[in-house]
Amino acid sequence: EGIELSLLLSAAGVDSLVAIEIRNWWKQNLGTDVSVLELLGGGNIEQLGAKAAQRLNAKYTKE
Repeated sequence: EGIELSLLLSAAGVDSLVAIEIRNWWKQNLGTDVSVLELLGGGNIEQLGAKAAQRLNAKYTKE
């Protein structure tokens, strides 16, 4: 059983407390920042992945 990528984060149960956990995981594992407001802004899982890819691309193309 896979994850539906078009599922809104809010529909997946992401509230402010979960968003804080995601933000902390993101910073620790990806080394970039994402705000709780970005996470709660109504995006879906696929958009979150795209945001991670963009941030990582920007991080590693600068260095």
